[in-house]
Amino acid sequence: MSQSKTKNKAKRPRSQQREKQRALGKLAQKLDALVVESPGGSAERAIAVISASVIDGKARGFRCGRCEGELELKDHQAEFRGRIQLRYVDLVCKACFHPRRVWFSLGAASGN
Repeated sequence: MSQSKTKNKAKRPRSQQREKQRALGKLAQKLDALVVESPGGSAERAIAVISASVIDGKARGFRCGRCEGELELKDHQAEFRGRIQLRYVDLVCKACFHPRRVWFSLGAASGN
């Protein structure tokens, strides 16, 4: 029997670190894509609210899409798209500092 001369050469620590960083980056991109597809993740998926007074409270109920950390409110802006009034709230994660924007459509009636 002949032995195979192939060896499983161990990767250098820096190579392993770069591999892990690339994998984490890909995971972060997937998580960000899921956040955009969730309710409030884009203007097309805006959450309907009756009054602007409830927006801040609803926005504070969201969690970071990457680490599930608590979000801090940074900005609240209004925008019109045709006859539809949209509001977006910019938030930042207190743990990983990743930004998140949540969209709301104002004046839409909600069902009871």
